[in-house]
Amino acid sequence: MVHDGRVAELTRAQRVLSVIRLAAIPFAALQVLTYYLPYVDGQQRIAWAAVGLLAVGTPIVWVGASRVTTRAAATRWAVAGLAMDTTALLTLVVAYTFDPNTAVWAILFLIPIEGAFLFNSVGAMGSLAAVVVGYTLREVYGAVALDVPFLWQSVSFRMGLATILAVAVGVLSSGLVRERDRLRETTQVLEGRTADLSEANAALRSARRAQAEFVAVTNHELRTPLTAIRGFARTLQVRWDDMDEASRRAAVDAIDAQSKRLGELVEDVLTVSSMRAGGVAVAPRPLQLRCWLTEATEVAGVEAEVDCPGDLMVQADATRLLQILVHLLSNAAKYGAAPIVVAGEPRGDRVVVSVRDHGPGVPPDFQGRMFEEFTQASEGESRTADGYGLGLAIVRYLARALGGDVTYRTAPGRGGAGGGAVFEVDLPAVASGDVSGARAAAPPPPSTPTCAPP
Repeated sequence: MVHDGRVAELTRAQRVLSVIRLAAIPFAALQVLTYYLPYVDGQQRIAWAAVGLLAVGTPIVWVGASRVTTRAAATRWAVAGLAMDTTALLTLVVAYTFDPNTAVWAILFLIPIEGAFLFNSVGAMGSLAAVVVGYTLREVYGAVALDVPFLWQSVSFRMGLATILAVAVGVLSSGLVRERDRLRETTQVLEGRTADLSEANAALRSARRAQAEFVAVTNHELRTPLTAIRGFARTLQVRWDDMDEASRRAAVDAIDAQSKRLGELVEDVLTVSSMRAGGVAVAPRPLQLRCWLTEATEVAGVEAEVDCPGDLMVQADATRLLQILVHLLSNAAKYGAAPIVVAGEPRGDRVVVSVRDHGPGVPPDFQGRMFEEFTQASEGESRTADGYGLGLAIVRYLARALGGDVTYRTAPGRGGAGGGAVFEVDLPAVASGDVSGARAAAPPPPSTPTCAPP
């Protein structure tokens, strides 16, 4: 298994070089068999040794290089292959270059090229050094074994050409590697930006779908109370004299209830607008929690048991705390089942406010996104739930604005079955030194409920 880019590069290089070697073996054997001059004693054996080295070494290098998993191992096999090729080509040069009519020595130029192919400038210059040493020893061999004059001119001319070639291919390969690395980095940056763009597009599509859903649902939610208000108002206008006192009062009460519903919807939309514009203004102050829990059940019109110590204090904005509680109580009444319990309990320097019902709870596949804007467990044309998918998003936002958060859990039931939904809002408790000051606090502004301060 290939673990990094360099291992993959060396593995691919050995695959290419092994194919070239396999093609070179029969070609070299043919040249040995068809050499036009009689061989000097031992020279043909030297030539066949070079061919044999390639024939035996090529499959070994190929198999070994294909199984590497580390950079060090890949480098070792690359060096082994380069050493094999250098030895084989120098051996062929020794066997044939003493013929004044041959140019077999030119095959030595392949060695620096292979070195550059594998290891860039370092490989080109390192393999050049091996070629220079080997070719010099070839002159020594000729002078000692074949009585051929030692020619420094041959060494300097041919190895000079090899040096020029090695420098050229080394510089070229190093430049190509740098360009490749820059291209790879640029590609990675582009891939990252493409991924970010894809995520942004996905988020945008999701937001557009949510917006369309919200517009459709809000349109319905606005029309419902408006239609009721207009209907009852028109009835009072046309039939006032024909209606008894009880009927008139029922119509007025219906108009009042629907106007409250409409006001809640407008308040939620304004809250979301403030959330997106940069924040909702809050003015936390010490509040007697039990009083506000009771107030919330009355505002929400929900029958719920209040379980909270009378002296428990919480640091919160009265309007926003009430907004949180009304949403949670309304959800419990709408989606859960009685009995509904709203409770408060101290936990160190925090106060946890919980709303529990005994219904089926939130579907597991919806729990991960229940606090997102414009989401409901049932959506689209098959949507069965009332509302517009903002309530829990507003609860979370307001809870965080007050220095806390909201969480959900399924209450344990009998026999392992769920015992209903439990929403818990974690808020700061009032420090003991602030309680006395809270008793002298001014009443809340007229826009908030009239639950008196302690």
